[in-house]
Amino acid sequence: SNIHVAKNRVEAVVLSSSINVLSEPNENSTDIFLLHEGAKVVLDEQRGEWVKISLPDGKAGWVRQAYLG
Repeated sequence: SNIHVAKNRVEAVVLSSSINVLSEPNENSTDIFLLHEGAKVVLDEQRGEWVKISLPDGKAGWVRQAYLG
C-alpha cells in the first residue's frame, strides 16, 4: 500500500446524515459531492465557520465545521 499518513493530520467524522461538499467556503458555491454520516475526512484548512476537507481518494471541498466532529 502506498498510503502516506502525515504526522499532524487532523481527522474528523461527518455527524449529519448527509452534507453537500462545496467548491468554495460559501453557500452559493457549487455542490461537488455528498458525504454521509460516519464518513472520515481530513481537515486541511479553516476559514471562519468553514473547513476544507479531503478524502483518501483525493476529493476535496468545503463544509461547515458544525457538520463535523
